[in-house]
Amino acid sequence: MHFLLQQWSEALAWISVVFNVYAILYMIALNNSFRCLPILLKEDRLIVRLGFQSRLDIPLSNIESISQAKSVLFGEKASKETFLAYFRVDTPQFEIRLKKPLLLKGACGMKKSISAVILRVDHPHEFAAELNRRIE
Repeated sequence: MHFLLQQWSEALAWISVVFNVYAILYMIALNNSFRCLPILLKEDRLIVRLGFQSRLDIPLSNIESISQAKSVLFGEKASKETFLAYFRVDTPQFEIRLKKPLLLKGACGMKKSISAVILRVDHPHEFAAELNRRIE
């Protein structure tokens, strides 16, 4: 690609290189943010994050139910009011339904109303037991 752009414009070729390096660094940072910014279950809220791209603070009093999530196929679209907080290549574990919709803060200032969250956690049995204990 660089070679073809260089034939047309050397400046454009170098701009392309800079954008490609930036994209690689962004993807490395995003991958690390999934590890460093986990889903947290606090005393009165559940904080669901998708790396540094999205964050949703759910008060435990606003959780209607927690159930086993249905598998979402790779190309399948989810509802606009559903927050998919996992890699699409993984199998989701839980679906959390909310009593009242919440505002999702996303990348680039995006805001979206959410009424369900589908997620995957490292220790599903412990997470489900603790969350059920706290919402009852």
